[in-house]
Amino acid sequence: MTETKPLADSAKNYFRVSGVISFCFLFVVSVVASVIFFLSSWTVPSVWFVLIWFVAILILAVWMIGIYPAKKFEKTRWRFDEQGLFIYQGIWWKVQYAVPRSRVQHIDVTQGPIQRSFNIAQLILHTAGTINASVSLTGLSHEKAVEIRDELLFQEKHDAV
Repeated sequence: MTETKPLADSAKNYFRVSGVISFCFLFVVSVVASVIFFLSSWTVPSVWFVLIWFVAILILAVWMIGIYPAKKFEKTRWRFDEQGLFIYQGIWWKVQYAVPRSRVQHIDVTQGPIQRSFNIAQLILHTAGTINASVSLTGLSHEKAVEIRDELLFQEKHDAV
């Protein structure tokens, strides 16, 4: 059995930037919701409310920007061999995906603008079936994702597909 491999080193920073963007969105939504609530009820928030809200926001920021991206990077592993692609991920709930070569129908390699700046890509394998009909792996270097795609597209002459 082939050893599992980590994601590209730059994926950890990409996960952090994604965490910052998600946190900023949640922060703005929570501020707007709080302001609307207090303006509509014509009350001033208590010191305790502000303190609890601030601590909750701080905990959320530490989780989304510091802890979760590092854990996601650490816990996501993959391997690719003659049988297919195997993905291992999950912090609390461990998930293992096994995608045999024979089940792959088509493959996408995508890059968003932030992913391009970190030279990473998302590899999406579409398979036959309805449940988990597509499996994705984000955090591979773009070159590695293209290499895996090209390798999976190569079919032996005796392959029926």
